[in-house]
Amino acid sequence: MESDQVGATPCDGAAARWTSIDGDWVIVYLANLVIPGLFGLLVTQEAGRIGMMLGVALLFALGHGLVVACPRIGRDLIVGGVFTGASQFLPFLQMMAGSFALRCVAMRSPLGGNYEPLPPNISTEACGLLATLLTGALLMGLAVAIGLMWRGGSYVAAQILGISNQASPQ
Repeated sequence: MESDQVGATPCDGAAARWTSIDGDWVIVYLANLVIPGLFGLLVTQEAGRIGMMLGVALLFALGHGLVVACPRIGRDLIVGGVFTGASQFLPFLQMMAGSFALRCVAMRSPLGGNYEPLPPNISTEACGLLATLLTGALLMGLAVAIGLMWRGGSYVAAQILGISNQASPQ
């Protein structure tokens, strides 16, 4: 595969094409929406939910674009996404990312909305969008980091075992 050559950058040789990892991205993304989506519904009102849905669509498009444009990093996102999705059984990561995003929104920003912790209340489209984008960016960034570590670990294991047909994890 051209993107796995030694010295290649993560996006070398990537054409805008439909690949099998696109389908994997859809499955992993949808699986990762369960806990953040439920928590998001609990802390938003009608207008905040509109922003939340827009954020969900934008994050999906961002991930899909990454998968298509940079297949190596896209695979890292998908592999890490499997781990973050599985972590929803004990949703510490999702709760911390969401709490951080809600705290950021709670800072009285020029977005015109506010967040009252008890009861949770995101009441504007802009605040719902911002909270969703922040939560998703944190979780997707963590997924890429996990995927990179997984790829690096598999490269090291291949070197230890003497399997030399695997390219450097650059």
